[in-house]
Amino acid sequence: MYGVNSADLPNNRDKQTPHGLREARRSFYVGVTRPRKSLSLVFQEHHHSPWVYELAQRSKG
Repeated sequence: MYGVNSADLPNNRDKQTPHGLREARRSFYVGVTRPRKSLSLVFQEHHHSPWVYELAQRSKG
């Protein structure tokens, strides 16, 4: 999954409404739960989406 940067996911347009933010989060969730074998997230170092951090915390626990 490319472009999982803080400025891109969620983007400014997604952040304008609660519905937009929910839809962006849902799309991210679909993207990370569909792979059958592996998932790679590509983002700029120290500029990842906040959802990447949440995903990493869930996988630790």
